[in-house]
Amino acid sequence: MDPVSQAVVGAVVSGIAAKKEDMRSWLAIGALSAMSADLDILISSSDDPLLNLTFHRHFTHSLVFVPIGALICACVLSFLLRQSWKSIYLPAFLGYATAGPLDALTSYGTHLFWPFTQERTAWSVISIVDPIYTITLLIFVGLAMIKLKKKFIYVSLIFMLLWHSFGWLQSERAEETLLAYAKEKNIKVERVWVQPSIFNLFVWRALIESPQKIHVTCVHVGINSKIYHSGNYNRYQLRNDKKLKESSVLLEDIERFTHFSSGFVARVQVEGQEVLTDARYSPMPWGMDPLWALELNYKDPERHARMNFYRNTDSVRMIELWEAILGRGIFDSRAELIFCPVGK
Repeated sequence: MDPVSQAVVGAVVSGIAAKKEDMRSWLAIGALSAMSADLDILISSSDDPLLNLTFHRHFTHSLVFVPIGALICACVLSFLLRQSWKSIYLPAFLGYATAGPLDALTSYGTHLFWPFTQERTAWSVISIVDPIYTITLLIFVGLAMIKLKKKFIYVSLIFMLLWHSFGWLQSERAEETLLAYAKEKNIKVERVWVQPSIFNLFVWRALIESPQKIHVTCVHVGINSKIYHSGNYNRYQLRNDKKLKESSVLLEDIERFTHFSSGFVARVQVEGQEVLTDARYSPMPWGMDPLWALELNYKDPERHARMNFYRNTDSVRMIELWEAILGRGIFDSRAELIFCPVGK
């Protein structure tokens, strides 16, 4: 999640074990330690654009790395705070331990169980940026910092558990709606993927993977659920790409991109350029435009592929998203709207 969310969650978990006289320092240590795991964003290379994509939320977010990451944080903070690292280690450990699991709750995922598996864990039960979640925790952590009362920490913890439970319930309902839609349309389902859109837990981007296509839909999960079919991508399958040379740099880059994208890769044309897009993401939850994409340069297969990023989220699109969150907009004005009550 975003750095502020990481900080407040780290503070909450560290605050649970804090004594009243240590409350402020432990909250601060927990917050800083939780954010430190994202320093892996600095791992990058001008020659290899995929290096950052590969190592962001990698080993620094693994559960087995927590003791090491906490020790590094404790040593650095002991120097800044002029305290023994031993007195700082526990709140640093508790704060740092939240980084991996919190990111695993998002759709982006993380290498939570590295080195035992290279798979990214992504439970997709909370948005990468969730203002309700973050602001609520920020308020209670702030009150705990000011009042030095642990009851605010307990309230924060209860809210966290309830919010994640709500996200899990919404995820289950979104997937049930998606499967009902696939059955109604006679779509052969190989895999499905649902994830909350930015800022909320009501509008979900939902994908159906069939043998040749990736079907893009958008689900509004309210009292009943509504689903809108945006369109289809041509599914990219590495084994069918005859233009690739074996053991080439381009082949390795496509394999890394496919792994990062959990296999939801589509071949599209953007401004006349052939690219591979991560179908899980688009600027809008019902969109077909890529958020990031990998260029395919078959003419120079020994050079690292270029990553392109597209950030088109203007005020008009934010208004459209707000309308969708309210169950309006695309859900009451598009001809292909399908109403699908959950549980039927």
